[in-house]
Amino acid sequence: MIIIIAFTLFVSWNNKNEKEVISTSTSVNRDYQIYLITMDKLDQHWYLVNQGAADMARILRVTYQWDAPETKDTARQIEILNNAVENGADAIMLAANDPIAISDALEAA
Repeated sequence: MIIIIAFTLFVSWNNKNEKEVISTSTSVNRDYQIYLITMDKLDQHWYLVNQGAADMARILRVTYQWDAPETKDTARQIEILNNAVENGADAIMLAANDPIAISDALEAA
């Protein structure tokens, strides 16, 4: 829930005055890349969070991608974070498995 609220606040802040632009162009934010990185892909909760984020991304016409380790694996989650940064992520929403272990990767990002 916190991720969805943060995503909504971030996007609404970033798109304050784009309502008119969105209605006149279908590719306003296509180059804007948002990543959701969750703890794993086991929990149904993350599938629901992904669906909500994907729906919002379609409405805002931004590029969106969800990724997560298959199981709770902090090393794999750090790798996914680093890949998102290398791929040019403009925003990353993260549900960290181990906030301490991933903090160096977040600072580098």
